Amino acid sequence: MDQIFYNGNIHIMDEARTVVSALEVKDARVAAIGSDEEILALKGEETQITDLKGRTAIPGLTDTHLHLVIYGRSLSEVDLMGARSVKEVIRRGQEFLKNNTLAEGQWLIGGGWNEQLFEDEKRVITRDDLDQISTEIPISFARACHHMEVCNSKALEIAGLVPGQQVEAGEIETVDGRLTGVLKELATRIIRPYYNNLTKDALKKHIEAGVNQLAAYGITTAHADDFINADPYDVVAAYNELKEEGKLKVRIYQQCRFPGPEGLQEFIDRGYAPRSGDDLYRIGSLKLLADGSLGARTAAMVEDYSDAPGQKGMFNFSDEMFDAMIQTAQKNDMPVAIHAIGDYTIGKCIDAIAKAKKVYPQDHNVRHGIVHCQITSAAQLKRIAEEEIVAHIQPIFIASDSKIVEARTGERARTSYSWKTLKDLGVPIPFGTDSPIETPNPYENIYCAVTRCDLDGRPKGGWRPEEKLTVDEAIEAATVTAAYSAYQEKDKGTLEEGKLADMVVLSDDIFSIPEEKIKDLSAELTVRGGEIVYSK
Repeated sequence: MDQIFYNGNIHIMDEARTVVSALEVKDARVAAIGSDEEILALKGEETQITDLKGRTAIPGLTDTHLHLVIYGRSLSEVDLMGARSVKEVIRRGQEFLKNNTLAEGQWLIGGGWNEQLFEDEKRVITRDDLDQISTEIPISFARACHHMEVCNSKALEIAGLVPGQQVEAGEIETVDGRLTGVLKELATRIIRPYYNNLTKDALKKHIEAGVNQLAAYGITTAHADDFINADPYDVVAAYNELKEEGKLKVRIYQQCRFPGPEGLQEFIDRGYAPRSGDDLYRIGSLKLLADGSLGARTAAMVEDYSDAPGQKGMFNFSDEMFDAMIQTAQKNDMPVAIHAIGDYTIGKCIDAIAKAKKVYPQDHNVRHGIVHCQITSAAQLKRIAEEEIVAHIQPIFIASDSKIVEARTGERARTSYSWKTLKDLGVPIPFGTDSPIETPNPYENIYCAVTRCDLDGRPKGGWRPEEKLTVDEAIEAATVTAAYSAYQEKDKGTLEEGKLADMVVLSDDIFSIPEEKIKDLSAELTVRGGEIVYSK
């Protein structure tokens, strides 16, 4: 199908930063760009014409790290994001039960609460709070970081948890011989099978809900970490079936998480080689969850947390297992995407990646990445550049983390969340949101990157403003650099001739509006391969 989009302010995002008013699409790719007169002259009898009405368009946006299945599922669960008190968490749970009927044995699931936002008392919620919602229905509410979940008494009873129970690389919190309901890191895996047993049909339902919402944001590609939620082969089948049914509105680059190198090698040997697939669904990187979160004080640090002497967080692997996973990926030409927030973990990542390259040298650089890359030293920033590691950053994190990072890390904060420094060192910094940890709204993400403020504009002037990115740099990170991180720079990231016609038409001109207004932008049209997959 031939299509023409005209009367626009279309930013190609090529090196010359070309801006045109029209483009032609043939066979899902950009066939020509130019003026309205030039492109409309190419119109054939069956060409479809779309008037952009003077609006600004940029290449389709990419989120390089989110949990699509969990995000899609969260759209039908208790939304606790932005809750301002323990009482509000309880009220939202009660209201959900009042307005929704759960099946027999079904758990009440929610997520997104953050005690740092509570105005009554800045404490973690407990089983006693959730028991006020129900003592008959099992409940589990995940903290915003999803590295901590809190269960009510019924959920603890069903899972058979007892005081003093030990979990490797996790914690079942007990105070005065009584379970608090708080589960940290790998301890959360004990309860998840009770409510997270996803069939292929359930996976398809959640994925479809998720991609529909992503398309409405102007996101045309997502790097999705989904294997932890279900059988990996069911996940792949669910995506491919949705693709065949014409319901996959967003291109997917699958981040693959396995508990050990044997599962990864078997997956590859069964035909799922890195970057196999097509333009709609492609096998991507090996995802590793190496530590926890800053908010839960489970990110692994070299030195103690400044506000919690004796605590250094948790590194989730033995050195032997960590090396084995990364070397298996390197051997198979598969990039890794390692969740690493604390400086101890980031150091481990750099060392292990460097070692893997020496053990299995390739004739090109495997584009290994660190996801989050938050608490860093100046020396580590330089080493990340030297080892040609990609830093998959989430600017939206600054909205909440800026309120706690100095208390948690002290002087270490002065070299952390250093996006501009990384970019200036030549490190690729593709954007993601880690949704549903944060909203997948890309305009709030870009806003945080260029202002270094929370969504209320605090602190004035931004936190560590010397690390701000320009609007152009932020859009480049969400388009051009994101494509590079997935070896797809020849196919997407810009609207140059020959590339996939992925584009978002914005509600206002992101390049000219005040920076504080960027967060209020929305998508008017989302175009994937020339096809309009969302229209406001």
